[in-house]
Amino acid sequence: MSPLERVLQVVRTQVQFDLAECAAQVAQATAQTVQARDRVTMSARRCDSCAAELRSALHRSQVNPASLGAMHRMYHGETLALHEGQTQLSTAASREQHARSAFGELRNRERSIERALQVHRQRRQARLQTAELLVADDLWSQRSWRERP
Repeated sequence: MSPLERVLQVVRTQVQFDLAECAAQVAQATAQTVQARDRVTMSARRCDSCAAELRSALHRSQVNPASLGAMHRMYHGETLALHEGQTQLSTAASREQHARSAFGELRNRERSIERALQVHRQRRQARLQTAELLVADDLWSQRSWRERP
């Protein structure tokens, strides 16, 4: 094994380690995105439910101002929670996209190193075959020369 091949293998091993770490980060970011999406979905349902209840209370013949105020505060709170959840979802999706991009770059780097190793091995093999063919040709020439009358 040549020094270049050893160096390429060391670099490949490091990149594979980085890939494993990056894959864990992608998995974590994906889980956070899913959780944030679920929170936004639940918050949107609660917000819609509060809005529907508030509209229903406004259409009643007798309106209880205290109840109406409490419903309005609840709706406002759910709306704030929805907006906060959407912000968190956007942040989580951005982190996930960044992690996936980094993973793709590392994967491309690993492939490049693999190709460089393969090219180096093919060249080494070609040099060995050429050397073997030269030795075989030399032996054949020597043998032919001796067998000449």
